[in-house]
Amino acid sequence: MRIITSCENCKQELETWTFAQDRVQLARQQGDQIELTCKNCNSTEKYPVDNFSAVPNRLLQTIALLAFLIGTPLVIWLIWDVFWNLTMSYFILVATGLFLVPGIVYGLILKNDRTRVNAFNRHQFRGRQRFP
Repeated sequence: MRIITSCENCKQELETWTFAQDRVQLARQQGDQIELTCKNCNSTEKYPVDNFSAVPNRLLQTIALLAFLIGTPLVIWLIWDVFWNLTMSYFILVATGLFLVPGIVYGLILKNDRTRVNAFNRHQFRGRQRFP
């Protein structure tokens, strides 16, 4: 999962990758603070785990879209001969089902990514302090 924060000096977006499911697991793996170097101002700072937020994975979104755009014509091509041997009512039923399968795969990939991002962003490691 891609997590981001902003540079303390130039406010440029900094990103890193992790397999942690939430901030607590991230803190266990990499410590309470993560050291990152800004590519814009070249400063190295330590950032608290609570300052990071997860963002949707563009690679998964691309894979989901390709699965939908390639999967639909591929499924039709694979069972093209079966289509012509069906009566009209079965043809409509099978065609609807075939278009739903790639759509369901697309939706499940995006939903899973959105769930992971929301779970990471929902829980704080230390929590917010009320008083300074």
